[in-house]
Formats: sequence, C-alpha cells, structure tokens
Amino acid sequence: MALFEGPDSRLPSFRAGFVVVAAGPKGIRSLANGARLTWGERVFGGYNAFYYVDIGVNSYTKSIKCSSKAIGIDFDVVVRLSFTVEEPTRVVQFGLGDPEALFGAPVHRLVADAVSRFTVDQSADAKKAVDIAFKKLAADPAVKVLNATSEVKADAAALPLLRTIAEEGISTMAHQATARLDKARRDEILALLDSPNHLLAQSMITRDPAFREALNYKLTELNSDRQRQIDLLKMLIAEKIIEPHDFEGRYRPLIEAAMATLRGPILPAPEPPVASIAAPPGNRTPD
Repeated sequence: MALFEGPDSRLPSFRAGFVVVAAGPKGIRSLANGARLTWGERVFGGYNAFYYVDIGVNSYTKSIKCSSKAIGIDFDVVVRLSFTVEEPTRVVQFGLGDPEALFGAPVHRLVADAVSRFTVDQSADAKKAVDIAFKKLAADPAVKVLNATSEVKADAAALPLLRTIAEEGISTMAHQATARLDKARRDEILALLDSPNHLLAQSMITRDPAFREALNYKLTELNSDRQRQIDLLKMLIAEKIIEPHDFEGRYRPLIEAAMATLRGPILPAPEPPVASIAAPPGNRTPD
C-alpha cells in the first residue's frame, strides 16, 4: 500500500486520514490544519502538483529467513510494524511511498543481527532480542514506528536436520552407555579370571556356561604353564645342566608343584612326572 497518491494537477478535496501536499516552483508544502493556497498561487502555478499523503496508522509485515548460530539452520521470522507519517512533505519530496523501501533493509539488518547469536532451540530468547532491537529501528524521520512485534521459529526446512541431529545425539549416548556397560562387564570378568576359585564359584551359583568355559580356559592355561616347567626340566636334564641330586635341593619346590599339578582331577592328564624319568648315565660310579 502506497503512502501517497498523485501527483494531480488540480487541488484535491479534503479526505479523512489524508493530508494534501502541494509542490511546484515555489517548493513543497503541506496543506494541513486548515492551510490554504492563495489566489495567486493557484492562478499563476506556484504549486501545480498535488498529492494525497496517508497520515493514518499503517501496517507493515515482512517474512525474513535469517541464519541462526548453527551453520545451515535458519530462523523464520515474521515482523509486524504499525507506523504513521509524521512529515508528509518529506514523504513526497523523497518519494517515500513504499513501506518496503522504508523498512525492508533496516528491519532485515536488525533481525539478522539479533537472531544470529542463537540456535533454533533458543527461539524464545531470539524473539526477545529481536523485540529489543526494534527499539533502535530508525527507518526515516518522515515516519514514526508505533509498535513492533515478531514471531521467531525454526525454518521448516531445518526441522528434518534438527530431528537427525537429535537422533544422532540419542544414538551416540546409547552407544556410550553400552560401551560403559561392556567395560564394567569386562572389568568384572577380568577380575574373575585372576582367580579360578572365583570363576568356579560364579559358575556354580549362576549355572552360566560362559563362566564354566572361562574356568576351563584358565585351568588349561595354568596347566600349560606347569607343563612348560616340566618340559624345561627335561631339557635341562637331557643337556646335563642339572643333576638328579639337584631334585632334592634347589629344584625340589618346583618338582613338588609340578607333581601336585599332575595329580589334579580337573586338569588334563600330563606326561609322566619328572621323578620317573631316569637320569642319564653319568661319569660317577655309584657307591
């Protein structure tokens, strides 16, 4: 809606809510508050162009898409202004008849700056910032802003992105929770693996085959360690690094541990104990 009509070469009649502005060689003037042209001004063309200027309360509405703090996600902002013309002659002189030309650029600048500090989940705070920014709105001295309101919400195209981001966050937290549970379970199992007795007790209480499998694995591992000790003794004897009488001295605890292992009912049957292995013939003559 235009703020003025004209020019007209004839002096228009009075119309409520409008004021007549005359322009010509003598300049430009408002014929408000009972002001009239003189006979000479009318006859000799001192003013030969006449305009109707709307001085009532007018409204301006603008929809703006502005970037939020998050790149790629925008706000949809609807601005509604009410205003009135305070300087009719200036409106005519500078051709300020289009409200969009008056308010478009300054309103867009204020709104874009205000909402750029917020993410779309802070729409209420962004609206407050826009409303505060309107107090600094100065489109042109010819008009006076009476009221300004705004609606601020997430851009419709951003909603699928927001949903995807939310789902990603939930999925990430779920994976993290699962990882924490798995770690706690691993720590529990590792603690049990340090003790065959605990593994045995756990498998007996829960009847869980997984614990029985872990127990068998641990016992097999321990048995393998003993078997390696026995194989080492065989090699040492075969290479004559140790003598049979050493079994009663330095290596007695090791031999006893190996023999005890071989007698265990749970472990696989080992090779014959070293005590049954005949010592290789030496250079000594038996007594």
